[in-house]
Amino acid sequence: MGRQINFYLHPDDFIKLDEKLSSKDELLFLSGIQDQDSFVTINSLIFPESINDHQQLFVYICRKIDINKVYFRKRPYDDNHVVDINRSNAIEFHMPQIKGKILKRGRFYFTPGYWNENDAWIEKADDFKKWGDRMLRIARKFCPNKVIGGYATFRVIEWQKKTSGKLSQI
Repeated sequence: MGRQINFYLHPDDFIKLDEKLSSKDELLFLSGIQDQDSFVTINSLIFPESINDHQQLFVYICRKIDINKVYFRKRPYDDNHVVDINRSNAIEFHMPQIKGKILKRGRFYFTPGYWNENDAWIEKADDFKKWGDRMLRIARKFCPNKVIGGYATFRVIEWQKKTSGKLSQI
């Protein structure tokens, strides 16, 4: 149902990927954790290394023109909200992360539609789906090396050779 690409990025790759994605459209980067009263945005995909909290490893990317089609759901275990990726015109970016000699895989994911509360399929607008597919193609071209579980940048391949690092699909 959803469309995705799984990939591995070296921390030094985030600036270039951010530039490539942002050069096409006016984008908003929404934090993985949201306040119910307002959008929490971040400036880019470039995160400080100190951020390793699980919840902050998710960023939601949307076009500014789609902000009124971004919906939230309350998490059952606290008062925080997250983007409802099924209903929203947004892409979920699960950030790759290095921990020692392990590089965890990241992913871009979006849905072309969703099942509503009456079990009816609701198709998202064609322009959103085309934009989402274009963003996945940009990520795919940015990560040209096929590896187990996805794609990787040249920096990831170099990092593996230099450090004997491992790629984790989890």
